[in-house]
Formats: sequence, C-alpha cells, structure tokens
Amino acid sequence: MYGGWSNLTESIHPAWTETGACESCGLNSRMRALFDFLKNRIHIESDMRAYIAEEITPFFRKLKSALPNLIGSEFVDPNIQSGKKVSTGKFLKRVRHEDLTNLSFDSNSFDLMITLDVFEHIPNFQGAFEESFRILDTNGVLVFTIPFFFDREKTTIRATIDSKGEINHLLPPEIHGNPISKDGSLCFQNFGWDILDSLKKAGFNEAKASLYWGPWQGHLGYPFFVFSATK
Repeated sequence: MYGGWSNLTESIHPAWTETGACESCGLNSRMRALFDFLKNRIHIESDMRAYIAEEITPFFRKLKSALPNLIGSEFVDPNIQSGKKVSTGKFLKRVRHEDLTNLSFDSNSFDLMITLDVFEHIPNFQGAFEESFRILDTNGVLVFTIPFFFDREKTTIRATIDSKGEINHLLPPEIHGNPISKDGSLCFQNFGWDILDSLKKAGFNEAKASLYWGPWQGHLGYPFFVFSATK
C-alpha cells in the first residue's frame, strides 16, 4: 500500500518517498535520495569500510557495487546472537543477524554506517545510537532515514518494552513493512527534532538533517530528510 495518514491534513495521501521505484535498480524515492547523499555529500570511496543494517534489499545490492567491502545484516530474531548467519526460511541465502543495540563488531571498525527506516523500530533507540558511535572510527559517519515528523519538537513514544519483555502500547499499534517478516515491524516512536540532541548525547560531534526534494531527479515527497552524524 502506498499511502499513509497525514497528521497535517487529516487525510489519506500517497507515501511518495516509498513510490516511484526504478524498474532497473529497484530503488524507490527514499533510497535514491540516500544514495545521492552518499555520493555527493559523503563522497564514498570504494575502499571504505562500511556497514548497512540490511542485506536482502535492492539498496544493499546497489551499494555493494560501489562499496565492495560493505557488510550487511538483518534483524532476524531477538534470541539469536549478533553476528551469526542464519536462514530466514524465506530466502535462499543465509543472512547475518545483528541487533543494533548489541552489535558484534569491534569498536572503530567502520568509516560509514547506514540504516534505512530502522531506528523507529528499536525501543532503545538511544542504545542503538551509542552502538553506532562505538563501531565507527574517528570521523566516521552514520547516515540514515527515518519516518520523521518535522512539525514536532519532541519524539513521541508509541510503545515501550518492560523488564519482562512485554510490549506496552501507549498509542494504537503502528506496523511498518519488514522484508523478512510478513507480520511487519512495530513502530516504537515517531521522531521529532530532538533526535539531533539524542545523536549528540550518544557522542557524535555533529548531527544534521538534510532536506531532499526534487521531482526532476526522482526525489519525491516533501519534506523528506536524510540524517547524518559524524564521530
């Protein structure tokens, strides 16, 4: 479904950032914007040590052609140890499982870390930011996309997990698509502008939200932001 509820207009509208997929490479508007950011703002080079929190997507395949040393992963099951390769039952290849709040990589392992619409599904997103900071080397950069609510100063918590692992819903459940699960993934928070403060709290020296829009280049949806944080 390429639609969503608009908090601004109280109507159904097309989710433009998820549409307009290229018939050749499979990248949608959101993915093209992030790839453009990596090429023109980060100036990625083929020898970069890079990690991305996905492995079975068209974006991973596209980025792997530009970054041969790229390592990818998926979140398969909370009971699996980070770094282990497992079969999801849905794909022929085995995939690497990583929990972004407890990554298997050594500190200072990467020059670049990338996620696409992942942090909203992590209840301890602050811990995920801290782990991202840990595995990046000096001057390393975290680049990511999220569903972002530009009209909100503060992040809205939709659900939490208690000490017993039980989910406590503070707002009606919001489920997003998940490439390895037909059940989708629960959204735990809707991010506002304080996400930049959260990134700096995790240790990053600089945190930015870069506005992307330009239908003539295939960047749809307004406003849409690519986020980055530099160690």
